[in-house]
Formats: sequence, structure tokens, C-alpha cells
Amino acid sequence: MMPHLEDKEVWFGELPEGWSAIRIKRLADINNGLTYSPENLSDHGTPVLRSNNIRNGKLDKTDLIYVDLDIPDKAKAARGDVLICSANGSKKLIGKSAVIDEDGMAFGAFMMIARPYCNSRYFYYLLNSDLFNYYLPTYLTTTINQLTVSNFGNMIVPFSDDATMQQLIADYLDDKTGEVDGVVGKLRRQVELLERYRRELIAHTVTRGLDPHAPMKDSGIEWLPSVPSHWEVAPGKRVFIKLQRPVKDGAETVTCFRDGTVTLRRNRRIDGFTESLQEIGYQGVEIGDLVIHEMDAFAGAIGVSDSSGKSTPVYSVCSMQGEGSPHFFAYLLRYMARSGFIESLARGIRQRTVDFRFKTLATLLVAIPPYEEQRQIAAYLDRKTRDIDSAVAGIKRQIELLGDYRKQVINDAVTGKIRVGEVA
Repeated sequence: MMPHLEDKEVWFGELPEGWSAIRIKRLADINNGLTYSPENLSDHGTPVLRSNNIRNGKLDKTDLIYVDLDIPDKAKAARGDVLICSANGSKKLIGKSAVIDEDGMAFGAFMMIARPYCNSRYFYYLLNSDLFNYYLPTYLTTTINQLTVSNFGNMIVPFSDDATMQQLIADYLDDKTGEVDGVVGKLRRQVELLERYRRELIAHTVTRGLDPHAPMKDSGIEWLPSVPSHWEVAPGKRVFIKLQRPVKDGAETVTCFRDGTVTLRRNRRIDGFTESLQEIGYQGVEIGDLVIHEMDAFAGAIGVSDSSGKSTPVYSVCSMQGEGSPHFFAYLLRYMARSGFIESLARGIRQRTVDFRFKTLATLLVAIPPYEEQRQIAAYLDRKTRDIDSAVAGIKRQIELLGDYRKQVINDAVTGKIRVGEVA
């Protein structure tokens, strides 16, 4: 039969006989989380659940914070409650949920708790259907990415009030999603191993070269004890020239990303950036320039530009002194970042911010292979990283397809399209 609820359109179509379309507020008691201040944080007290405590649909209690407060009843969580992320900088995280498995915890201000009147696992799977994909575009508040208790409660879900059916659906989906999650976990491990291999390959190649039998010598470099004996060692001012090109008419913004890509901003994304009202100090960038993000270099925002355009004055735009491969030195400087050396140069008081200016780079000793060897190393690493990128992209596509399959299995079960009593 086709469900009807106050003549409102629903997202799931026809339901089996005996099922209904129902608002979430009729299935659970819903409350917002606890508001607290930094002064309330403590080494003991009541643990507080936050968004980062939901990982892959499960409760992760490895990074709990504690508050020394009297917790109001509405902010206390209990076993069987469903924790829901209701506010986050990323819209993709709104609605992620997990079932709470113990009493005695609170939940934070950007979270909601639903205390279901039905089977908790069944309710959890209702939330992991297409529900949020359907409602969030219109139900998030306009000022911030926040889902209100009222909006959440007014969402409509398919519902079987048969307790046995609820348990059958929850058990069936525990099994099916568990199988998918197991495969996804193995695929993610493959990605981790490939990423680690990439880091180790780059680290070894930019510090030892391509000849495994090359004799080594002490480098005198703080972050690099030895280098091949035929390499030179010199301060950065002997290797790099800081440029200050004028900005050409019509130039578009070039952005240096933390993965080492330097390209026109529109080639990656156009939202999430702060635009300057006045482009004071902007500079020209050309294809082949070595670009260093002074504030984000510690995280790897160093690379060779594939585009011509303009950049903010926060970037050091460099060319080589004489013969030199900007691609090799981009790999080398990114290794300096990934090894933690650039972050160790921090002079500021803000955590994880390092103002890595060109005047600092100019004084640092760097390893300098012969020019032709620089080119060979860069070309080798380009080939190897392309192969790794291709493998990682293929695995991530598999993960994406499995995620789609997982969502479809949940949708089919909670809308009655699969009669789980017949297939369980």
C-alpha cells in the first residue's frame, strides 16, 4: 500500500501491509546535548561524547573528554540511546549516528540523543537509510550546518510496529553490514599500506638517490644525517630565488594544497575559501614555479605549479638558482615537512602553525644532487606516485561502491522491499 501522513510526500514509496509512515518524534524522545566551557574540563568526572566518538557507525571511546559538572537528566546518555551528530562544519557528518552501549556518559552541545521507544538497532538503521540524504538539503538551518530537534523529529520514516520484525531487520542488517564493513576495513588497510609505501619511497629516494650502492657521507644537515658522497650540501639561498612577479590582468587564483598540488583554485573546488576584499600583495605565478605555503608548509603544502595565475603573499613563489629541478626540490621539501622538521621550527604559540618564510628556508642546509640526477629522481618518483595514486583511486572506488551497496541493503530492509523473515 502507499503510505499517507498528513498528505506529506515521503521518500520511500510503497510499504508492506501493516507498515506505516511515521514521524521520528513519535518513535523516540529527542534531546540536545550538554553545553560546557573550557573551565569545566577535567581529568575526571563525566565522560562527554562528541562527533569524533562516532566512527564508521560505531561508538569509539578512545578520545573522550571529561567535565566536572552536575549533568542535567536530558544530557545524560543511557545504554540503547542513539547518539546523532547535529552540528558540524562539514554537512557530510550531520546525521552520523551510533548506538550507545553503556550508561553514565553525557553528550556534547553539537550532538543529539534519541531514546527510542522501539528496538534501538532498528531505529539506528532507520537513520542510516536515505533519510538524511532526503531531508538535510532543506532541514539544516541557514546560518550554520545544524539540525534542530524539531526538524529531526519531523522527519518521516517507514515503520513496522511489530517488535519481532524490528529484531529480524536489525539482526539481518547487523550481519549484512558487518560483512561489508569487514571488506571495507581490509580495503582501507590496503590504502594505508600504499600511502605508507609512498612516504617511505619518497623519503628514501630524495635522501639516498637511485643507486642503492652509492657511498654515503656525513651531511652536516640537522634533519638528514648522511647523503650520497657525490651530492653537495648548501644553504637554501644557493638553491632558490624568491620571486615577486606582477599580477597579469585576468589572472585567476592559484592555490597550494596540502597534498602538494599547486593549481588554479577552480580545478579543485570553489567553496570553502575566504576571499580577500582587497588583493594587497598578490603576486604572479607561472607554470613550473616552486610554491611554498608559508603557514601550511609543515603539513606538506609545497609543490610545483601546473597553472599560471596569482597567489596571496602568504606563498613563497620560487625559481631555481641556475640549473635545478623544482620537482625534485618539491619532493625534498615535502619530505622535510612530513618528517616533522618544518613543524619543529615553530616559533609561535599557536599549536600546529608554523610560519615557514623564505628567509628561514634560505638559511637551512639542503642536499643537492647533480642536476641530471635531480631530474631522474623526480621522473622516477612521478612515475611511482602515479602508479600508487591509480591503485589508491581504484581501491577508494571499491569502497565507494560498497558504501552504496551497504546503503541500498539498509534501504531495502527498512522499507520492507526485502522480507527479512524469509531470507534471514
